[in-house]
Amino acid sequence: MGTAAGSIHLWDVAQSVAEGETEEEPGVLVQLLESPQEISALAYSPCGTWIASGSIDKTVRLWHRQSEEENTWSCVSVVRGFFGCILDVIWNPVVPMEFATACKDGSVRVWGVSPGVGGKNVSKEEGVEVQYLWGTDLGILCAADMKLDGVEGLDLMNRKLLVQRGAVEVLEA
Repeated sequence: MGTAAGSIHLWDVAQSVAEGETEEEPGVLVQLLESPQEISALAYSPCGTWIASGSIDKTVRLWHRQSEEENTWSCVSVVRGFFGCILDVIWNPVVPMEFATACKDGSVRVWGVSPGVGGKNVSKEEGVEVQYLWGTDLGILCAADMKLDGVEGLDLMNRKLLVQRGAVEVLEA
């Protein structure tokens, strides 16, 4: 649960059912994460070790579970570059380590996560690389690490731009 105060509450509902708690007490609070801004979107990864939180400060924070036994979490990455509040965050249920964001600026973006050194022991010190994979930014389709072939109908400036950005090897005039 994300709050307007910027905190994220994680509840263990299974534990509360086992302990016979009532509906008024929906679960056991297992973790409280602090974000500097109001949480506007929140998603728990299918693998259970990542949380992506969007906020009104136009950022997405990536949280990683540091210890399952102690249930400790830390913010390992902050994604910036949005032009509005984050409206939604969702993890890809099919492709692990991929999540999408929807922003008030009209963009939908897909991100890939490369965890830490060798994919182990993710921490603030080792860092996490969050890479922009593709998206629609303000009505313009943008893509990273793509090769285009056989592009037709572009004016000279856009053709040169594709070559300059590495999207194509060389375009014929």
